[in-house]
Amino acid sequence: MTIKTITATQLKEKVLRKEKMTIIDCREPYEWELCHIPHSILIPSTKIQDEFKKAGNPKSELVIYCQSGARSIAACFTFLQNGYENVTNLEGGLEKWLSSGGETIKAKK
Repeated sequence: MTIKTITATQLKEKVLRKEKMTIIDCREPYEWELCHIPHSILIPSTKIQDEFKKAGNPKSELVIYCQSGARSIAACFTFLQNGYENVTNLEGGLEKWLSSGGETIKAKK
């Protein structure tokens, strides 16, 4: 099983074009609160097996990220194993997103 990848620049372009996709942050809640990609949803990698349905339609496009790209690869496999068909890993995770000038927001408390 091969995981598709997307660069931070490619994802920024898709976001600017308002392409329909679900962006999933698979980091832990404390990391999410520090900053995350706008419009992303939090499904921690430690809870994906129980919460993967939060991602919605298994046919919709998912882009999954973590801090550096390692946890998100494992998360991609979990989504694929649970019937999701269009799953993509953000190369380099949030670190690459930030270094490419990607926008982030802090969680509202």
